[in-house]
Amino acid sequence: MAAPVKHRLHGFKPQIRRIILLSVLSFLFFLPFTHAKDNSRIRVLIMKDTASFKLFIKGKYEIRSLENNKLLSSGNSLSVKVSASASGINLRESFKKKALLIHPASGYFYVNNRSLRGDLIIRKEAASEKLSAINYIGLEDYVKGVLFHEISHRWPIEAIKAQAIATRTYALYHAQMNKAKPYDVSSDIYSQVYGGKDSERYRTNKAVELTRGLVLKYKGKIFPAYFHATCAGRTENADELWNINLGCLKSVDCPYCGASLHIKWDVTLTLAEIVEKLNLSGYNIGPLKDMRVLKLNDSGRVKALELISDEGQKIISGKEFRQMLDPKIIRSLKFSLDVMAGKAFFSGFGWGHGVGMCQWGAYFMAKDGYKYYTILKFYYQDAEIEDIYEAR
Repeated sequence: MAAPVKHRLHGFKPQIRRIILLSVLSFLFFLPFTHAKDNSRIRVLIMKDTASFKLFIKGKYEIRSLENNKLLSSGNSLSVKVSASASGINLRESFKKKALLIHPASGYFYVNNRSLRGDLIIRKEAASEKLSAINYIGLEDYVKGVLFHEISHRWPIEAIKAQAIATRTYALYHAQMNKAKPYDVSSDIYSQVYGGKDSERYRTNKAVELTRGLVLKYKGKIFPAYFHATCAGRTENADELWNINLGCLKSVDCPYCGASLHIKWDVTLTLAEIVEKLNLSGYNIGPLKDMRVLKLNDSGRVKALELISDEGQKIISGKEFRQMLDPKIIRSLKFSLDVMAGKAFFSGFGWGHGVGMCQWGAYFMAKDGYKYYTILKFYYQDAEIEDIYEAR
């Protein structure tokens, strides 16, 4: 494997200052179980629109009304199928409530044999007999449940620490943005993949502990610290994909990820397959005769494509095209395209949307001896690192 290009950074020092932060989630509701210092908690959607699920708690527990925190029931060990009815939520007994908070004294519980830390919120969906299950968990424990799914626990510790801070920042940003919603983040690829207690590993947990409370801020504010697998030489401007224009999410040249295992990809699809995928996504187009890349943006990614059918020409953005075809198939928007004999041949570089931290770049920077704060300052330029807890 070729050695990564070395790129010396000058003047990058950690700008870590301690600040006192009242609970960023105090807007939710009063709960008696929040920790005095680690009072930032995250609501993670782990299940939605389900008719039932299995819940197991070993040891003492309490069931409270989410609306007013009133104690409704308590006991010692619980193994039950949770379901909804027209009037409320059924556990071992029926509760005429729209939402419940389950607090296990042990600090963990099981949903469908999946081990989770913290508390459980059960919501009955409006006008239906379906349920949502939400893990209400401390921020640090949440990050521990995410890292294994977002980065290898065998990677250099400085890269894992950088990922822990980006993950914590991303979660806290969405907690602030989703105050009025039933949950802050989901547990799938649409937020950050979260596996709960079962996904914790020694080295990822260590990285969380070593960076406890550290987040990224730009001009004093939390921002969505996006990350991706491999940028293939240059990251993307956030405003190319979303309605976000921040100096810390601007494109930067990345000389580090060239030896990534995922730097190059190729895929072949028939034009008929492309039409099928577009139509399933609601785009509505007839049989394709040809297609071509129409425009690249400044980072070399596809900004627009032209689709040619019997109905004429249509222009589609690169972002829409990739999403409709499946980001696991079209791994990035850094691709060239050839059409021959009814087939489209894609030849691309990189994996992911390209915004923010390049994870493979972070890997090779860490291998070169760079510390987590240098890695973060390289990819999130002009951002600062702060400690959100009043004491460490």
